Amino acid sequence: MLNTKRVQRAQGRMKQQGIDAYLILTHDDYIYFFGEDRYQPRAIIPAEGVPIVGTFSGEEDKVRATLGVADVRIFGSVGQQIKDVVQVMRGMIGEKEKLTIGVQMWFSTPAFLLNMFQRANPIVDVVDIAPVMDELRMVKDPSEITLMQRAAEIAGIGMEMAVKTLKPGITENEVAAEVEYAMRKAGGHGVATPVFVNSGIRSGWLHGTASDKVIEDGDLVVLDLVQRYKGYCANLLPNLCYW
Repeated sequence: MLNTKRVQRAQGRMKQQGIDAYLILTHDDYIYFFGEDRYQPRAIIPAEGVPIVGTFSGEEDKVRATLGVADVRIFGSVGQQIKDVVQVMRGMIGEKEKLTIGVQMWFSTPAFLLNMFQRANPIVDVVDIAPVMDELRMVKDPSEITLMQRAAEIAGIGMEMAVKTLKPGITENEVAAEVEYAMRKAGGHGVATPVFVNSGIRSGWLHGTASDKVIEDGDLVVLDLVQRYKGYCANLLPNLCYW
């Protein structure tokens, strides 16, 4: 369900920053405002007025019923989606020469879609929404803390499974599979980054993933998991040694 208080706080900061609208393309802020996730989260929050949600044809009834948003735009293709956004932007411009549109500039932002949006909207200047959202999301309300605590509990279940599974002769990938399965069974919604199971010489790598390498007797094993639960994450990174 739409969290109107969060929308209003964001709109207040958007006005302070001179941002006319926030184009949401990422899962985390979509969940923050609307309380649920979509396969392709798309929404526009204007500095004044009500949010606009975009969704695929066939999903509109559920979106209207669960989000409590009056303005829901339906699209069946990326091209149609961009066309609808262009129309929204043109309707917002009024007497302005340009619109300043905030977008989250992060790993999960779909670059191809942002590029299409910019090319189709010569009337907009795209800026990072971080000055608006970072301060808002820095302070967690009780509902967010509860979700974070549950994410941490599920991450703990995953790490306990790693301890039970680790032994010489098993592959890193087998350990990761058991960890992810245990967290899913506990109600987790997947991982935000691949589960790292780095053993032996790979334990010294800055980043890694689970490979087909067999864990050998005496290997130092570094595990890193980032569990997701309803849009919130918990990161655990201990070292385990076998000899």
